[in-house]
Amino acid sequence: MMTTIPTSIRQRFNELQHVKLFEGMDIGALTPLLSAARIQKYHESKIILRQDDPPTHLCIILEGQARIYRMHEDGREAVTRILSKGHTMFENVIFFDEFSPVNGEIIKHAELMMIPARLVQKFAADNATFAVNVAKVLAERTNQMMFQQELISLHSAKDRLGAFFLSAMLEQKKFGQNFKLDFEKALVARHLAMTPETLSRTLKELKNLGINVNGNSITLEKPCTLCQFYDGMIARKCDKARTDACPHHHRKYLNN
Repeated sequence: MMTTIPTSIRQRFNELQHVKLFEGMDIGALTPLLSAARIQKYHESKIILRQDDPPTHLCIILEGQARIYRMHEDGREAVTRILSKGHTMFENVIFFDEFSPVNGEIIKHAELMMIPARLVQKFAADNATFAVNVAKVLAERTNQMMFQQELISLHSAKDRLGAFFLSAMLEQKKFGQNFKLDFEKALVARHLAMTPETLSRTLKELKNLGINVNGNSITLEKPCTLCQFYDGMIARKCDKARTDACPHHHRKYLNN
């Protein structure tokens, strides 16, 4: 029997084309994978996957926000990822083929596309393009985690928060412009291993540098103010890197 993609999924395909796991793949190639997908709505605080439970689905965020975190025995949390529209969840966990080492929780009312984990595993074995995309995403995730660990271990709170703001600005394609954070500052602070007191003190330090934060809005006194927090990982997100328009000569990091 011929497999078909549910209408609700087909109608969202323009959004799915921007998902890194599906890069270079048309709707025909993805039919075996998307035929079993479904769209599910979740309310805030809903746990999608619990630590030490087996993963059941790959999730793609169509709307809303989520976080990935580990819970320690003493109740402390380590927030490893904060996610919004277009991000994927649990791709590393389902290929780990063990019980999940993390929790996945909705932090803002969300709409997710859910694909059964076993189908994702089989599709990766059968489709070379998808398998390469999975490898690229997992490699990017590994690099991001190493960068995150370096930030927390070796850099000041000011550098951590400045780097996060710079990365957010570049992801939104708003170089040198005022922009808004996608996430609440309290969540960003937990992601960067900061206490509320440290966050408040750090925001004052950034204000002295010309970076003004009002709620979730960030205003820059100069277009390149955030560039002082650049790093080779962040520079890869900037379309001015490798060009004469790069104010801090990012290209020397990219050429290493």
